[in-house]
Amino acid sequence: MDLLRVFGVLVLLGGCGTTDLEEWSQFGGETPLAHEVACRSVTPAGSCNVVDQCGCGAGEGCFWGLDDESGDLYETCLPVDGTLAVGEACDPSGAPPYCRPGSTCVDDGAGATCLEWCLDTGDCSLPGMTCEVSVTWGAITYPYDVCTHP
Repeated sequence: MDLLRVFGVLVLLGGCGTTDLEEWSQFGGETPLAHEVACRSVTPAGSCNVVDQCGCGAGEGCFWGLDDESGDLYETCLPVDGTLAVGEACDPSGAPPYCRPGSTCVDDGAGATCLEWCLDTGDCSLPGMTCEVSVTWGAITYPYDVCTHP
């Protein structure tokens, strides 16, 4: 799989949660296929699943968080405030309006658009999209990829 590094604008907050997927590590190991088990995060401290958008209450979506002390990523439930659909133009600076839950604003150099988080191409809802692009934000590489045109 080709890995193209792009920068995404993501919600980054502190917090905690629980999961027993010990095989995942931010610094090594394979990312488990989270949708092969009941709604689980792929991060050790996650409480939901960003790709499947499960594990949250009504009016909430699953988003990325960043633990301020450890620097570790985790998935967490937050109120839904995103209105932009996958494929719509967005502002990579983080200004509203935001992408809908399950997607993030990615600027690949040709313009910023809302792209879906994915574990495999079957997670991509738009025709012709593939799950092959990793996302970085600063020094952090997210455990999910995003759907893009090949």
